[in-house]
Amino acid sequence: MRGRFDSVRGRSRGRGWGLGLAILIGLSAAGCSNESPASISAAPSAGPASSSASGNQDQATAAAAYLAAADAAKASNAALAAQYAGSLTLAQGRAYYRATADIDATFLAAIKAITFPPAAAADATTLINRVTEDEALDARGSTVVTDAGMGLVRSARPADLAAVAAAGNQLRADLGLPAAP
Repeated sequence: MRGRFDSVRGRSRGRGWGLGLAILIGLSAAGCSNESPASISAAPSAGPASSSASGNQDQATAAAAYLAAADAAKASNAALAAQYAGSLTLAQGRAYYRATADIDATFLAAIKAITFPPAAAADATTLINRVTEDEALDARGSTVVTDAGMGLVRSARPADLAAVAAAGNQLRADLGLPAAP
């Protein structure tokens, strides 16, 4: 039917915004270790052990902050998925992509506010770059004026979201977190 399409992110292709939601859910679904940042000894000790304890605390703090950001994005995307389920008009598709761009921007702001340990800094930058690219694609989706334009955005999503997931899993590994499912 002209002017309508099934799912903004291409559910009919077996991927799409369901994949995006799965990736964001996956980014935060696996929990941090049972050790909270507060439970790691911050008492100074002599020599290299102090540096190691501080490094562990920095890693645990960054991991907890990362999971909080990912959980917030996951919750926002779940609410959005419920709101925009099914066949959408072009206007609804644009609104959906505008909302996903806003979620990406909020997630980026949270990630950029985290002080990552040196061993994770490069992978954090890679994730920031990938999510920034995803946000740009979502922004393009929010401005398309034809179903064909929406289809082009939709077709770019799987590779875009796979890159975000790979970068997120690498950062998770750096932070001592299990990979997202």
